[in-house]
Amino acid sequence: MPFYKAVRPSIKIFTGPEADDDVVRQLMLGIEEEGIPFETEKGNGTALEMAYDASGASTLGVGVGVSSREIVLHFSKLEKDHPLFRIGSGSDPETVRNIGTNGARLVKGMPFKVVQ
Repeated sequence: MPFYKAVRPSIKIFTGPEADDDVVRQLMLGIEEEGIPFETEKGNGTALEMAYDASGASTLGVGVGVSSREIVLHFSKLEKDHPLFRIGSGSDPETVRNIGTNGARLVKGMPFKVVQ
């Protein structure tokens, strides 16, 4: 009998080598508050490249890229250079958390929270 690994539907978060753990934690909290599963992986490239790649790797089509400079939320049906949200990594914790929340809300089909 062959062994099949079930792929769990989840939002993918790809993090660069210099990504701040506190920033990633805020993103995860935002997603978790909405009840959507997520997975983190080490990524390469810019936050935009990682977000685009993460959205393609996500069974839900939603990906986040986190670098030392920025955070990008992407949806697999969008063109690479047109992500949903793009903010600096130094943004306040509430704004960072709202990026995670908005990724989960995209999956749920709910209105986004404001990101400034």
